[in-house]
Amino acid sequence: MFETALRLLHPVVPFISEELWAHLPGSREPLLARATWPTPNQQFVDDEAERQFSVVQALVTAVRAVRAEYRVPPSVTLATVVAPASRGTLEAINAEQATVQRLAKIGDLTIADSAEGVGGHAVLPDGTSVLVPLGDTIDVEQECRRLRAERDRLETQIERVAKKLANGQFVSRAPRDVVERERDKERTWREQCETLGTKLTALGC
Repeated sequence: MFETALRLLHPVVPFISEELWAHLPGSREPLLARATWPTPNQQFVDDEAERQFSVVQALVTAVRAVRAEYRVPPSVTLATVVAPASRGTLEAINAEQATVQRLAKIGDLTIADSAEGVGGHAVLPDGTSVLVPLGDTIDVEQECRRLRAERDRLETQIERVAKKLANGQFVSRAPRDVVERERDKERTWREQCETLGTKLTALGC
C-alpha cells in the first residue's frame, strides 16, 4: 500500500518520493521514476460513495459561490434551503449533512420541496435548487443599490456601443476585427445585465 502511495505521489513530489523509495526494504525497481504506474483495484471502487461525494462537493461549492458573490465574511454562518432533485441527492445530503455544514459554514440546513425566496440562488448539476437567505446577513438595500448602479452603468455602455454598431459608416469602414470586438462587448454586457436583473429579482429589489 505504501509503495502504491509513493508511485501516485511521485509526479507531485518526485525528490521526496524517490528518496523514500530508495529506503524501502525488499527487491523492486531501483528507480521509482521507472516503476510501473499502479493499476486500479476494483475492490475499492465505490460508485455510490463517489456519487454522494459529487453531491456534497457541488452543494458546498454552490454555497461558497453565493458567499463570495455577496461578499459574506467567512466567519458568518449561513442558513441554506435545499430542494433535492432526486431521492439519491436527498439521501446523499442526509448522509453527509454534517460534512456539508462544516465545509460550507452552514448553521441551519433545511430540506424542502422548493427553494424559493429572497437571497442567493444556485442550481446544482442534477437540477437541485439551493437558496441562501441573506436578509439577516447582508444589507439588502445597499446591495440592491450597488446592483442597480452596476446595471445602469452597463446599460449606458450598451447604448453607446449599439449606436456605434448602428452607424453604417463605422461598420463598413472599420476593420472587421474591430467591429467584431464591439459586437462581442455588446453581447457580453447584455448578458451581464440579464444576470444583474436576475440577482435584483432574487433579492426582492
